[in-house]
Amino acid sequence: KYTVKYGNQLSGAIYMGTGNGNPFLKTGILISNLLIRIKGSKSSGKFLDKLAFGNFNKRIPDAKSNFDWLSANEKNVDSYLPDPFNGFIFTNSGFHELFSLIHEVTNKHWAKQLPATLPVLLIAGEEDPVGNYGKGIWETGELIKKAGLKQVTVKLFKGMRHEILNEKKNMEVYIFIEQWINSVLPEK
Repeated sequence: KYTVKYGNQLSGAIYMGTGNGNPFLKTGILISNLLIRIKGSKSSGKFLDKLAFGNFNKRIPDAKSNFDWLSANEKNVDSYLPDPFNGFIFTNSGFHELFSLIHEVTNKHWAKQLPATLPVLLIAGEEDPVGNYGKGIWETGELIKKAGLKQVTVKLFKGMRHEILNEKKNMEVYIFIEQWINSVLPEK
């Protein structure tokens, strides 16, 4: 949404750990609306949490926590777990807002509002379930290209999960980002 609203003022945009085309979104919006009506907007979204994130560890053998999908770096996950600001369950209303926002920014109408001259970098880990293990980020790249953007770069990082900036080989990510930024920034 930010890049639609302010994209003409940007030299480029980086979308990290994104996905596209999740068929669950419309269903999630309907279910969250129903749960808000029945249980209230502030009630815990435990059911929606299970639907949204319940399968994210499915490709991780011997997962130690519900959040191993975040990073292949065990130290990263270990530091995430005790933080009270991490891993909490959204309210039903919170899930409704999340699903609605994702639905809004993963469709043709959104993409067509992006400035055609905006360089975009889409990056993710190959093992990130949020982006359907690379498939979703390529779909988002194609969506943006079909909307008319000319400078669209997609990069997946092998062996990395969702938090690519915190993986063991994160310098590879930082270097790639720096090189991309230098390639799109206007000469001074």
